[in-house]
Amino acid sequence: MAGAKRGRATLATHPMAVPSRPDMIAARLRQALADGEITEGEQLVEPDLVASFGASRPTVREALQRLVQEGLVTAIPHRGVFVTTFSPEDLADIYDARRAIETSAALRLAETQDPAVLASLREQHRAMTAAVTADDPAELTAADMRFHEMLVACLRNQRLERTSRTLLVETRMCLARLEGHYSMPQEAVDEHADIVGAIESADIAAVIKAVGDHMTNAAELLDRLHARRAS
Repeated sequence: MAGAKRGRATLATHPMAVPSRPDMIAARLRQALADGEITEGEQLVEPDLVASFGASRPTVREALQRLVQEGLVTAIPHRGVFVTTFSPEDLADIYDARRAIETSAALRLAETQDPAVLASLREQHRAMTAAVTADDPAELTAADMRFHEMLVACLRNQRLERTSRTLLVETRMCLARLEGHYSMPQEAVDEHADIVGAIESADIAAVIKAVGDHMTNAAELLDRLHARRAS
């Protein structure tokens, strides 16, 4: 019993762990992937990353392994690490997974009607609208991702948030293809207003439809772009 008590005391007084160096490097690379600074198929050269981050090779390798585990990059033996290229089937899987998680989050929010979360979602929708007006695709994408991050956060489930984070990075990697190829999708912006409106109405059927329609339309848009680029 004495040992158990010491264990509890140690856990209670131990400070929260700060992010490790590999975690921080992985986070920076993840953001670069999301922002389109590193593109699909591009090789991540280990010596370049070591020099860029001022880190050791083992640290960089550990960071890259995190991204490999998330599926954002692929390690090819005797060749190196490359940014994952997503197929039409991958896109469908990404949006199916997002549909499941975000429908659950939207239904939870429809039940709780958390005013702070709803206000934040409205704020991001306004930011998206402003980005369309300013013809700013980068800000549109950023506000879009913030909207969905805030929605999933209302689940208060760290595992689902981690999964959703990876899915959103993958989404942004795909959306980077749109910039410069398509006009600003006002319809997609309107769909976010529909999602918030359905949540505020606490109409379960409307919530499921609004989230589902948004995911379906986004996936179809990216699929059409993929087909156009391949032709």
